[in-house]
Amino acid sequence: MIFLREDLHGAWADYEFGVDPDDDYRITAFVAGHDTVSGRVLQLHHLSADPADFPLDELLRDHFRQGLLKHVKGQGERHWDFGTGALHLSDAKLWGTAESKERLELELENRLLEHRLKQFADVDEPEGRERV
Repeated sequence: MIFLREDLHGAWADYEFGVDPDDDYRITAFVAGHDTVSGRVLQLHHLSADPADFPLDELLRDHFRQGLLKHVKGQGERHWDFGTGALHLSDAKLWGTAESKERLELELENRLLEHRLKQFADVDEPEGRERV
């Protein structure tokens, strides 16, 4: 686990920069706006005195690779963000895969769960009594 400053957490999660364990843990930005960290070297001994607590090289390497694929080559792991509430289902290239169909099913199930719970709660209430 790596603890990041709040202003860097979202950028890390979106693969906007990564740490290359094969280049002395150099930080590389894949998009503009990360001049404060790009080119610097992650000092692992600042994270912990115990090397067993260091992040695994395999995980840093995979994260770095995903950043390269996503922002440089445009083929990284798809980021499924339904936060806006919009589902643009007209893109057959996006929604035509088995993974996308599964993601859509999970998202719809998640959205409908609250509605179903409310329906069941309304059925359990006797007539004339309102839920508080």
